[in-house]
Amino acid sequence: MSRFRHRLALAFCGLLSLATLATGMLLTRELRRFRVEDLREQLATHCRMAAQQAGKASAARKPDPRLQELSLLQSRALGMRVTMVAADGVVVADSGVPFERLSSLERHHDRPEIYAALRGGQGSSLRHSETLDTDMLYVASSVPGWGAVRVAMPLTEVHGQVAKLRRMVLVVSLGFMLAGVVAALFLARSLSRPLDEIAGVAARLSAGDYAARVPDLPMDEHARLGAALNRLAAQVQGAVADLSLDKAELEAILQSVVEAVVAVDPGGHITAANPAFCGLFDGGAAGLVGRSFVEVVRHPRLAELAASILSGGAAAVEEVSVAADGERLFEAHAVPLRSGERRIGALLVLHDITRLRGLERARREFVANVSHELKTPLTTIRGFAETLLSGGMDDPAHRVEFLETIEKDAERLSALVDDLLELSAIESGRAPLRLSLVDVLEVARETAAGLRFLAERRKISITVQDGGAPPVAADKTRLAQVLRNLLDNAVKYNKEGGSVTVAAETGVEELEVSVADTGPGILAEDLPRIFERFYRVDKARSRELGGTGLGLSIVKHIVEAHGGRVWAENLPKGGAVLRFTLPLRR
Repeated sequence: MSRFRHRLALAFCGLLSLATLATGMLLTRELRRFRVEDLREQLATHCRMAAQQAGKASAARKPDPRLQELSLLQSRALGMRVTMVAADGVVVADSGVPFERLSSLERHHDRPEIYAALRGGQGSSLRHSETLDTDMLYVASSVPGWGAVRVAMPLTEVHGQVAKLRRMVLVVSLGFMLAGVVAALFLARSLSRPLDEIAGVAARLSAGDYAARVPDLPMDEHARLGAALNRLAAQVQGAVADLSLDKAELEAILQSVVEAVVAVDPGGHITAANPAFCGLFDGGAAGLVGRSFVEVVRHPRLAELAASILSGGAAAVEEVSVAADGERLFEAHAVPLRSGERRIGALLVLHDITRLRGLERARREFVANVSHELKTPLTTIRGFAETLLSGGMDDPAHRVEFLETIEKDAERLSALVDDLLELSAIESGRAPLRLSLVDVLEVARETAAGLRFLAERRKISITVQDGGAPPVAADKTRLAQVLRNLLDNAVKYNKEGGSVTVAAETGVEELEVSVADTGPGILAEDLPRIFERFYRVDKARSRELGGTGLGLSIVKHIVEAHGGRVWAENLPKGGAVLRFTLPLRR
């Protein structure tokens, strides 16, 4: 704004100077014209008087001493030069030239004032005199009968008056210019200060300070401009606030969406990505915006899906496999992003269906396992029943054996159905826990006593850690069921003459219970799966020992219902240990 202020001040001063100078020139010109006209009238009067006096003298055709004397007298009386010219232009007297030189003067018949006087009675002329080197005003009047008389006066006085007026105009002009400079600076400042404020507010708005406002200004154009800018700023602030809110809501939605979401522009660069996507393809690192989608995902099928949408293809859904933290399956939805009718990119949403596919696989395996587990004893029962009906009832030697086999498999079916119902009840929550403070090691001792006959038959000792463990909030019946399943497996799958040890270790927030045996251990590939339904490490031996394949699965669900966890390990010196935890209530 300082440049505007300076330009305005200079323009104002320039206009004022031009106006002052023009006025001065006009005044001096008019003064000179007025003074010349006034002097011409005076000279005309004096010239007529001189012509009357000269007319009384005798006419002359050549320089005349008497006329010369008269011209000198008139010159002294009038204070001006007097020249007398005959009708043919010969100078017969001149107060400004010695008489001796008159004859050498050229004829004056062609002088404008003489020429006019000889023909019209009076004439005048203003011209520069080479003889006196000054401007002269000449006035001539005719002398009837013989010629004309001319009077002349230099314009020195007029020039002096004009010069004096010019000096006055110059002084006044300088004064006006100084006053004009001050006035111009004040005016420029008064005009530019509101503009400075408006420009400052505009700069703050462009820098993102949408709360900036122009202060109240005097009611003029500046005030209207400031009010318009304030209204615009308020509208922009409201629009930005709405956009910020929408952006915050969108970011919050993207942050909270568990599916991996990514937006790609027409050039194939990422414009937005949520944490799930970043964690899936970039190890959790942020800052994917602006990077190439193909370089980030490095997945041919996903790249093809995005390219298909960007090239004008329709929305598509496809199942893809991604190797991130293990093999994971995703259902990829690719749709175009539009702004009106124009495509502005593509949006990809990846739904993690790994668990769903795992559940489907587990369901299929469960149905297959249940079918197999039920089919085997049912086949046996049906076979022996048909045998009995076909005449086996009449065979006393085998009749009892057949019936005992049918009873054994029926009991096995009953146990399997009971375990299935028990597992279903635990999973669905239809069997609520009845919590009370329980001594886990005491429950282990009671459970071990119930298995004493089976252990003694296989010469296996069961040892429960001496000393008490802190009581935990648990369902005593369910906890006994967990320990019975673990101890039963530890005895059945132990070597003859082996041992089983139950111990408890108190942690900061949980109690860890372990059941260790001295059996052959568990293969490493079987360790992660032994808690699955119907999963058997040794299938033949498990059926021989009467297991349903659901015991450890029931253990897992009961422990997890208490808020604990369960796992299996192999011991360094042989054997396996199954551990589970229960939270401590402090």
